[in-house]
Order: sequence, then structure tokens, then C-alpha cells
Amino acid sequence: MDGKNRNSRSLPMFEAVEEYQNLCHNPREMDLIFEIMEGELRGDRTPVREGLTIGRGGCDLNLRDSKVSAKHAKVERRADGALWLVDLGSSNAIKTEKGKVLELRLEPGLVFNIGRV
Repeated sequence: MDGKNRNSRSLPMFEAVEEYQNLCHNPREMDLIFEIMEGELRGDRTPVREGLTIGRGGCDLNLRDSKVSAKHAKVERRADGALWLVDLGSSNAIKTEKGKVLELRLEPGLVFNIGRV
């Protein structure tokens, strides 16, 4: 996604991106990265980890958007080892191309919004 056809709204759009790192672990192991695709934080990248929180303040990833709840979403690891982004009871949920969701499995290339549409 290159963002060339998007307007310059101040809303966070994320893409889960895979990266290969060889720091302290097997270089073939995949790490997910949240990359902000739009808005004033465009280009910011945050490594995804179990327990990471996203919200308006006091979270691991803080977004300045009135449509983002104080504690909007959290990354959880499920029994099968997969990481999921789970809504924490926000008013606006997590938005994907298929609509609002309360949780989604994080995979490379996944695009979602938190905050304004």
C-alpha cells in the first residue's frame, strides 16, 4: 500500500508487516510490526508483542484521535500461538475492509484502522 490515493486525514491506519531480525533469535523467525500508514504518525513502526496496548494515552502505542478510546485494543496470544488484536470495549471497534470487528488475527499484510474512518 503506497498511500498515493489516500487523502491526508489525521487518522491512524496500520499495516501488520513482517520483518526478519537476527537479534537474539533465529533469523528465520518472523516478527510482526505495526506500521502507521496515514496521518501525522505516518511511517512510525512498533514491534508487535503480546500485551501491547493501543489507545489515546497511557498505552504502548498512543494515538491522538478523539475516536480512539483511552485503552482501545490489546494484542493477545492465543493457545495456538497466534497473535490477535482484541478490542477492549471501545465505542468504535477495530475497522477492516470487511467492517467493524472486535478481534482479528494478526498476519503480515493485514490492514486495519483504529479511530476515524
